[in-house]
Amino acid sequence: LWQRARFMMLLGLLLFPIGVLLQQAALLTVPDTEIPVSTPLGESIAQASSSSSLDEEAVADPAKKAAPLERDFVFPEAISFQGTVTNASRDALLFQIKSQRDIGRTRPYYSAARPLYLTATTFDILSEDGLSRSFAPEAIFHSKSGVGSDDWIVFDPSFKKDSVFQFKMKTRPILHEKKGGKGNLAYLLHDRRMVAMHYPSCRLDEEDQTALAEVSNSSMFEYQWLSQPVDPKTPLISSFRANPRYLSLPRAPEFRPWIEDAETLCQDLNNDALKLERILTHFQQDFRYDLNPSTANGIQAFQDFFEQRRGYCTYFAAATMMYLRANGIACRVATGFMVTDYSAAREAYIGRLPGHAWVEVLLEDGNWRAVEPTPTTLRMDAIAA
Repeated sequence: LWQRARFMMLLGLLLFPIGVLLQQAALLTVPDTEIPVSTPLGESIAQASSSSSLDEEAVADPAKKAAPLERDFVFPEAISFQGTVTNASRDALLFQIKSQRDIGRTRPYYSAARPLYLTATTFDILSEDGLSRSFAPEAIFHSKSGVGSDDWIVFDPSFKKDSVFQFKMKTRPILHEKKGGKGNLAYLLHDRRMVAMHYPSCRLDEEDQTALAEVSNSSMFEYQWLSQPVDPKTPLISSFRANPRYLSLPRAPEFRPWIEDAETLCQDLNNDALKLERILTHFQQDFRYDLNPSTANGIQAFQDFFEQRRGYCTYFAAATMMYLRANGIACRVATGFMVTDYSAAREAYIGRLPGHAWVEVLLEDGNWRAVEPTPTTLRMDAIAA
C-alpha cells in the first residue's frame, strides 16, 4: 500500500506542471517579436461576432443576420460638468476579459485593492466647459496579412515576450460619438502599455493609444492585446522635458483661486513624488463620493464640488489634473473602466456600467501611470446603492 501511495504522489507531481502548460497554451498564443509594424493603409470594417449576449460562450456564425447597431453605450468626445449622474446602474454587463496574470493563481490577480484600468480615451484640456481633447491624428493599422485577416498588429516591435501579458476581451460595442467612413467606431479598451493587438484593423492615436475599430452591428466581438506593465518606480518626468499640453492650466478667472490653493497645498515640498502623494491624499480623504453633488451644471457645478467637497469621478479627476499641473506635474485625465469584479462561473473579469475617470501621470521613460484620486470604496458603495 505504501509503494502504491508513493507512486500516485509521484504521478501527481509529474502531471501538475503539464496541466498548467496545457492551460496556458489553450489561452495564449504570443506573436513573434520579429513581426514588423503594420503599415498604415486605409480603413476597413472590423469583423464582429453575431452573438448578442455575454452568456453565450461560443461566437455565433457570422453568416447569420446580426442585430442592427443601437447606440446604447457611447463614450463622449468631451465631458461637461453635470450636477447629477444619469444611467449609473451596474445592471448592464458590457464585457468579459481574461488575463494571463491569472494562470496558475488560486485567487484573481485584479481586485478592488488592485484594479485593472482599461482605457478608452484621454482628455488633456480643462476649461469652464469641462474636459476635452487636443487634436490628435489617427493612424490606420492593419494586421500583417492585410485587411480582414486574423493576425497581430504590432505597435512596438522591440517588446520582449517574457515581459508582456496577454488579455482576451469579449465585448459589446462601446461607441465613439462620431462615425467612421464605413460604420460606427467602437473603442478597443486596453490597459497600459499596449504593444500589440490581435485584430484585423484599428485606428490608433499613437500619442495616447486611443484605439478604435469600425463596427456595423450590435454583435459581440472579440480581440486580444499584449501589454508591457509600466514600472511604478519610474520617476515622474521633469516639467522642463514634458509636452506643454500636459501642463496647461485653464485661463478662465474662475479657476484662479483653485490653482492658488493647489500651489499653497504643496508649497513646502520640492519633490514631485511627494507632491503627487499629498494631492491624491487631499482629494481621497477630504472629499467624498456623491453621484448628485450639485443642482447646477457647467462651471457652477465644478465650483460646488470644491465648496461642498463632494462629487463623482469626473470631478475628482479634473480637479486632480489641475492641482498636479499647478505644481509642475505633467498629467491628463483618462476614461474607461475600472475592473475589479471576477466571475468564477465565467472564469473571467466582468465589466459593467458606469464608466470611470482617473488621472495618468507622465513618467521619465515616456510611459503613463494611472493614479486614483477618487475614494474608490465610497464610489462602489454609491453605485451599488
